[in-house]
Amino acid sequence: MEKQCDGNQPSTEHTQALADREQFPPFFEAVLTPHRSLSKGGLWLLLGALGFLSLFYSVFLIALGFWLAPLVLALPLISIWLAFHWNNNDAKAYEHISVSPLEVRIRHVNKIGKEQEFCCNPFRARIETKHDEDQGIISLLLYAEGKVVTIGKFLNPQDRTNFAHAFAQALHTARRSGVSPKLS
Repeated sequence: MEKQCDGNQPSTEHTQALADREQFPPFFEAVLTPHRSLSKGGLWLLLGALGFLSLFYSVFLIALGFWLAPLVLALPLISIWLAFHWNNNDAKAYEHISVSPLEVRIRHVNKIGKEQEFCCNPFRARIETKHDEDQGIISLLLYAEGKVVTIGKFLNPQDRTNFAHAFAQALHTARRSGVSPKLS
């Protein structure tokens, strides 16, 4: 797991930061997941229906003498299964975003479980969005402490627009109610 939040060495500042985190828990938390239109049960229902149709036509075509028909009819069925299998694997990725008066924490987890975590002070965070007139927000970026973090790249533009407004409001609330940063 790549971590860019806390130092590796425990110190009094680190201990104080942990105590401050407990005193100021996150007031905004969101888990972003890719949208998938077909559940696993729906996938098996679709594959079962297509398999039944393939079997029916295969038997009919074999009776007419076309003995390669089952192989030809199985190819689309296998292709559909592979496409949905890869699609469902991609759905295992998610992002966990939390905002407290002390920090903004973003944790990306990809489809194989590898995590990347980024933390910053809400006073030093800036959101940038790229808009398209037809679609809304097509890109949501967080700039902080010399780094750029992409948020919700797998969301559709409408969901990204809704999340961007809620996240911007959370950052504004953190700055308003917040604990001012120690400038070092």
